[in-house]
Amino acid sequence: MMIKLNLQEKFVIGTFLIAVFVLTIGILTTEKATVNNTRVITGHLARIYRSKPARGSLNYDLYIKENNEHYKISADCADCFNYEDFTGNVKENHLVQMRIMNKNSLITNSDLRLVVALSCNGHEYLNTNCVNENIDNNRWLVPISWIIAITAGIVFWDVKRRKYKKNFARKKLQRG
Repeated sequence: MMIKLNLQEKFVIGTFLIAVFVLTIGILTTEKATVNNTRVITGHLARIYRSKPARGSLNYDLYIKENNEHYKISADCADCFNYEDFTGNVKENHLVQMRIMNKNSLITNSDLRLVVALSCNGHEYLNTNCVNENIDNNRWLVPISWIIAITAGIVFWDVKRRKYKKNFARKKLQRG
């Protein structure tokens, strides 16, 4: 009994599997922030932007006056960042200290400098411990996403199989 998939079903299944695979790679290749895999950058704040790209995840873009680098507080760290407190207390030209990752994960743009800690005048606005807790919590998404993917596949296959059997039985009755 050969069950065939139409083009739309193939596209949906393929897209779903690619999304789960990319999510898995992204999560598993994300390193925790430690002293060994991060470095400290100090500079005067030029500007900070709150951005919400097309995917809908909130993140923040920072720039300092000492260089043209693009520093980013990613969506994974956004809930650890106290943006309102930061923008209320830290103004342009204030000296900020950032801890950034030396190397990004496989699916992150390598031109971005991922910020995992941010402070100004001894006040911490983004905490590395919180970022590391988020990384640990995200690791639970891997088995959950694969369980969902496998369950969805089984349900989809079962529905297709039943529909195929029903159509096969109807055609057999019409012929017989």
